[in-house]
Amino acid sequence: MVKSDSYKKRPIVLKYWAYKDSLQPYRGKINWEGLTIQFMIEMPKSWSKKKKEAMIFTPHKQKPDIDNMLKGFMDCLMDEDSSVWYSRHLAKLWGVNSCIIVNFKPCDPRELALKLAKSIIPNLNHSIRG
Repeated sequence: MVKSDSYKKRPIVLKYWAYKDSLQPYRGKINWEGLTIQFMIEMPKSWSKKKKEAMIFTPHKQKPDIDNMLKGFMDCLMDEDSSVWYSRHLAKLWGVNSCIIVNFKPCDPRELALKLAKSIIPNLNHSIRG
């Protein structure tokens, strides 16, 4: 963001402030040590069903970078991020919907995403590829 964002109200900045407001109930309540954080990026609606099935839960390799996504997430939840010294696992994967999944138990983030998807789409028959 830039200084003029305080009065220009660009749509992307308004979207960020809404995102930040949505995370306020969790501010200061997360123990960051040993955490698994997944950023699920919604697949484009223009993709074919075949391509979506092939890409679900695979690494998202385009922008934004995962470090920028983590920084934005942490800025919303912490007054000072210097206290975070360890996170177990970070992942940025293609998903059905955009969301952030935070897990406090060690796990493979792709397995966690698959379990979540199966709870949403009961007849999903998908395996994790290495």
